[in-house]
Amino acid sequence: PPIQITNGIPQVMVLKGSYREMGFQYGAKLAYKLYSVLTITRAAVLEAHGEKTVMKDMKTIEYLVEKYDPDFRLWIEGVQAGCASKGVDFTLYDFLIAEVYGGERWARPEGKYPEELGFDNSPAGPNIPHPQCNAFAAAGEATKDGEVIVGTSGSNSDETPDRVILICYPDNEPYFICFGAIVSPFCQIGMTSAGFTWTCTANFSPVDCDWGIFPEIMDHYLTTKCKTPQDAQEFLKLIPRVGAVGNLITTDLAGNISVTETNSDHYNIRRPGDAGEEGNYVVSTNHFAAKD
Repeated sequence: PPIQITNGIPQVMVLKGSYREMGFQYGAKLAYKLYSVLTITRAAVLEAHGEKTVMKDMKTIEYLVEKYDPDFRLWIEGVQAGCASKGVDFTLYDFLIAEVYGGERWARPEGKYPEELGFDNSPAGPNIPHPQCNAFAAAGEATKDGEVIVGTSGSNSDETPDRVILICYPDNEPYFICFGAIVSPFCQIGMTSAGFTWTCTANFSPVDCDWGIFPEIMDHYLTTKCKTPQDAQEFLKLIPRVGAVGNLITTDLAGNISVTETNSDHYNIRRPGDAGEEGNYVVSTNHFAAKD
């Protein structure tokens, strides 16, 4: 459909205020595009898994958002209000389907839902090819001017081709820049005025793992709450990881670089030299590279 056609140039938006206010600005600007993409992703996920299963999945994600990153809910409420100001209405679950669309389609777990929700075990997960991505970070002698550089590639789906760059000035917190899909703008790379930068490549958990945080939710927290690599590593250790979570590259202004290699069962921090690098750089793809 025409809505899936893109010129490949990311839109750039400057947002300011509380998380809800920034969400409102975003929704009001992109209401019609968001509605079209939400309609496409909702239809695809319901066809793949059925409405009963999808609603349990979204209620689980809502529960995990409230538990681990409640400010993300404020962002969504702002986006909803901004879209409504343009005559476009959608539910929280419509938005969550689009937000975690990639993981729900090709990395959905078939293990247990959180016990607190009282749901039966999750049905079988998908069996379709995983996308591929890669990322790198370098600093010091590994770069021409000694400054930190971080880069990533992404595997955008046919249903969500458009990309967006956000420059955000939240109230009383470090400002940040992030890059991602139009329905999940926090999902690929982020940089904050505190000097912290992150990017994440997909890694995959066993299909029978229990439910946990999808990367799109984790990425919002990394961008808006973390000020140091240590903050991000501790959060990644804390949360139940699922889907494409993930190999997380982090850097700071001092040139400290690492890759936190994880999935639902694994957590290990890899630093330059651990995989044979000769210099202050790392590369990450979709598998573990550390010797441990």
